[in-house]
Amino acid sequence: MNCNGECATCKSTCGTTCPKCGAPGKLVPSITVTSLSKAKIDLDENHYLCLRPNCDVIYFTENGKMIEKQDVNVPVWFKSKYEEYIVCYCRDIYLKDIVSAVFSLKGCENKKEILHFLGKEDGAGKCIIKNPTGAPCDELFANAISYANNAYKKMKEQLEKQN
Repeated sequence: MNCNGECATCKSTCGTTCPKCGAPGKLVPSITVTSLSKAKIDLDENHYLCLRPNCDVIYFTENGKMIEKQDVNVPVWFKSKYEEYIVCYCRDIYLKDIVSAVFSLKGCENKKEILHFLGKEDGAGKCIIKNPTGAPCDELFANAISYANNAYKKMKEQLEKQN
């Protein structure tokens, strides 16, 4: 198998699916799984992140070994409730923090400005050991800013209608 972990652009049916729910998996670096898992892992096996939000499996191997929610040290953002939705694991920034910042700033498209507002400019660069995907949070952060701005615009429109 020649998997590069880019399932969204992959055209093959490689069979790296969660043994519990059948959802596709995303290849994750072993160091990520080692640092976040309470269980001991086999470094010779590929580990995949289960991409189904409502499945309790976080990581699995091609041999069917599974690491579930209770076996990892952090909540996985897309498998969590809103109040546990972590956007940046390195800086400990939650979705609700970004929403609050955008509302306080009366709208904001700039990650740097939000980080400054939150007082969390430092602390980045440990994504491979802190983020369950093993990847940087840039895309997730941009999506969170967009979500927060949409919520802010809706709230602003509702207030304007009331006046």
